[in-house]
Amino acid sequence: MIATLIHEPELVILDEPFSGLDPVNAELLKKGIMELKEKGSCVIFSSHNMDNVEKICDQLIMLSNGAAVLNGEVQEIRESFGRTTVFLESSLNKEEVEEITGVKTVAEKDHHYLEIQLDDPEVGETIFSKATANGYIPMFSQQPPTLEEIFKMKAGGDYE
Repeated sequence: MIATLIHEPELVILDEPFSGLDPVNAELLKKGIMELKEKGSCVIFSSHNMDNVEKICDQLIMLSNGAAVLNGEVQEIRESFGRTTVFLESSLNKEEVEEITGVKTVAEKDHHYLEIQLDDPEVGETIFSKATANGYIPMFSQQPPTLEEIFKMKAGGDYE
């Protein structure tokens, strides 16, 4: 595969290129693909690793049972699902956040660092207001779902 990338082809089609690679070689391949993109090559690849897709791809076609369920620019697809994940570091504790209407789940990642899933992106404003009412907050970030989360929603089935 590396021999193919060295010649800087206009079009490269790869089927599950990261499958079976150790982390070091996967990173080398990722860098090679990114260099090809920067030089103007069109790279098409299939993958079940949504993290790689999110980091490498500009455009995405997601298939489920042979049918396209999503098609478009990666960031636009993510944004279309709303900013339903909040990362918060504040004096609010997990239980206080769980009491807010519209909060789906709260995971405590570290002391006072929470990852919050929302039913509605608008709930983020409520969380922000409640957190800032207690003073300074070191971190508040409201993000769209990852491609992996979107894949689980769109592909159906029980992936969790």
